[in-house]
Amino acid sequence: AEHRASADLAATRHNSALAEHRASAEAEIEDAASKHDSALAEHRASAEAAIEDAASRHDSELVEHLASAELAATRHDSALAEHRASAEAATEDAASRHDSALAEHR
Repeated sequence: AEHRASADLAATRHNSALAEHRASAEAEIEDAASKHDSALAEHRASAEAAIEDAASRHDSELVEHLASAELAATRHDSALAEHRASAEAATEDAASRHDSALAEHR
């Protein structure tokens, strides 16, 4: 009976130590998982911020490029209008001189 009581006590102590070890291991796993989740959330936030920053810079560069293209198009249109007006004036002048020469010839 003494041996049985001693064995039961040892088994109880063993089970208690095993339960403590299991609880400690589970707490360590939970802590590691929590730290992992926090690090992952920080990494995700950092990556999203970097993506937003890159997209913002890209948008700014695109706006600058479009403004430059619009300015070039405006200058081109102005030069074309000036050239057209000059060509029309030259044509009118040539036609007038032609008409004058024709009138003199008659």
